[in-house]
Amino acid sequence: MGRIGLQLRATLENITRLRAEGEDFRWYLKLKCGNCGEVSEKWQYLRLMDSAPLKGGRGSATMVQKCKLCSRENSIDILSQTIKPYNAEDSEKFKTIVEFECRGLEPVDFQPQLEQTKLEDHGQFQAVQSTPQGSELKDSSGPVCNDSSLVHGHALCHLTPCYF
Repeated sequence: MGRIGLQLRATLENITRLRAEGEDFRWYLKLKCGNCGEVSEKWQYLRLMDSAPLKGGRGSATMVQKCKLCSRENSIDILSQTIKPYNAEDSEKFKTIVEFECRGLEPVDFQPQLEQTKLEDHGQFQAVQSTPQGSELKDSSGPVCNDSSLVHGHALCHLTPCYF
């Protein structure tokens, strides 16, 4: 399968940068077995900090998983050097924000988790907190904006093969 890139398109307002922060950032994906085509029903997450050994001592990957349908062992790895921020100048354009090395597991859907994302507004990093009404951007002085002014509509994402 090779490499697959996750592309994001969003409208940013009053935000200069949106980025995955730290090795514990969770990339929520639905994964498909490359052998039988079975797609996971539940969202699964990948983190840079996770590593599992490959069968036969051939190294490691971010996730190693046995398919429930065909029993084949598959793996997927986050390529840490490919993680990129989505900047204000990228607004309204698709940009690859991360790539995955896919060996039997292919991402077919992505679910952004705003509460884990670091947002930068003119050099200040702010944490996003979830509330029953949605996500709020907060700093030490309280709410700055809600998610409707941060990202209009919803983030559009698609997964594309990376050719090198």
